[in-house]
Amino acid sequence: MVTGALPHCPRVPELLSRLLARGRDVFPSTLDVRLSAFSVRFFLALAVCCLVLLGGWASATETVELLILQTTDVHTFLDSSDELEDGGGGWLRLATLIRRKEQEFGRDRTLLVDCGDSCQGTLAATLSQGQVGIDMIRAIDYDVWVPGNHELDFGVRRCAELCTGAGDRLLCGNLTLTLDGKLRRFPAWRMVQRGKARVAVIGATASYLSQWLWGREMEGHEVEPAVAMLTRVMPEVLREKPDMIILAIHQGWLEADRRQVNEINPIVERFPEIDLILGGHTHRMRPGMKLGVKTWYVQAGMHGGHLGEITATVDVEHHEVVDITSHLVPAARDVAPDASTAQAISTWQKRILEFSRQTLGKLESEIAATGKPGEDCGTSELLCQAITEATGAQVALHGKLTEVGLRAGPVTEEDLFYLVPFENNLATAMLTTPELTEIVGEQWTARETLSYNGIWGATVKVSAEGKVLDLQAAAKSAISERTLVVLNSYVVAGAGGRYPRLREILRRPEAQLRDTGINSRDAVRDFLKKRGTVRIEPRAWLVREKR
Repeated sequence: MVTGALPHCPRVPELLSRLLARGRDVFPSTLDVRLSAFSVRFFLALAVCCLVLLGGWASATETVELLILQTTDVHTFLDSSDELEDGGGGWLRLATLIRRKEQEFGRDRTLLVDCGDSCQGTLAATLSQGQVGIDMIRAIDYDVWVPGNHELDFGVRRCAELCTGAGDRLLCGNLTLTLDGKLRRFPAWRMVQRGKARVAVIGATASYLSQWLWGREMEGHEVEPAVAMLTRVMPEVLREKPDMIILAIHQGWLEADRRQVNEINPIVERFPEIDLILGGHTHRMRPGMKLGVKTWYVQAGMHGGHLGEITATVDVEHHEVVDITSHLVPAARDVAPDASTAQAISTWQKRILEFSRQTLGKLESEIAATGKPGEDCGTSELLCQAITEATGAQVALHGKLTEVGLRAGPVTEEDLFYLVPFENNLATAMLTTPELTEIVGEQWTARETLSYNGIWGATVKVSAEGKVLDLQAAAKSAISERTLVVLNSYVVAGAGGRYPRLREILRRPEAQLRDTGINSRDAVRDFLKKRGTVRIEPRAWLVREKR
């Protein structure tokens, strides 16, 4: 169990410093040395007495102990995750831990918060268009839910429906949705009464959505920087004199944030009034750490692997947190899934099982996810063949989306989901050879990451230093002035700020960027069904010069 703690005694140092300063005024250094020595002993004794008295005063003030429980980035994993070391995790195990903690501490002094990315990430989420995630939020009875960036993966309209399903649990002051000409804003904060303590909880999502989301289904969403939202909201919060201020946010603290995706550090600097930040998005585990003057930060990892448990002692007379400790509780395999919560999604589980077993086609041999896209990777070759056939494009820029390959034999819906776990649509653009050359060069800088997109349908020679030396389309009729190229919507958006040149080139009017409306998973499904039996041999479209 990983833990953190912040001892906090706010007034004693201040009072002692004032006392000693007063002593210096009464007995200046010009007095007799013996008198000065006496004064030092006198004021030391007086200080000890004051400490005793202050201790009695502090114990006499009314305090309330609160339990705050946090989950984040569960991604609709229900009873396990193969990405966690022991194969545990999932919402049903979290539910067992949550019920246990609420019973031990008392529901009236417990606050339960989820920080988003709840509705996408598994076959259950995809089949239900995110509904299973909202069903879990309701069944476990969260007090606060903050939507993450992946809550928009099924489009703005579906995101609005999911937010409606969450009810008054939802807090998100920096997200606005526009549907059918109607603007929809969400509550930024609310006051929660726990025992005699009044806790202000503020909610915010990721501020970087424009670099992740693109396409017709994404039109109508607008996100404000969390710092700007807090600048608007904090005066209103402070006027209500809460005993504790919590920010629940779908952003995470990083040691270094080169792309400036997360705002945690500027938030802590600008708003030291915040007592506790519950973070998310980065999938990191942070059992508890102090940021800035007094702000405590906790993040409970991913896929339901851990439950964040924070205990706060609140002085309700002076409206302040006097002590805070935290740790992460593992939802390990030996934690039994909660049966009553499982009942709430039993119908979905049956449908998911039936759907997952449906056969789409057959592979003559294994398709491996090893190697580099565009050079020797089997899964990226399959993806590129499928998406070019679906769109009529001559060239593809695409990578492998996971490290999961496909075994020889039948391919099921479950296999397809693990190959294509994201809800990306396909886009096409008309690009010149110099533009393609520049894009391939920019991609080369990310070739060691999963965001790297290899080229397909054009042969490319690259120097040992990564400079594109030559690019020729494979199809004879492909390159005249411009070539039709297919990419996925995440890459078009800029892949989280990783590809600014690609983003700029695609937005030139002459590129004729178009949303095809075709989901990339659907393109692969149709490709497999149409052929029945498939054999994929990766081709080396990109050739590197040897040093």
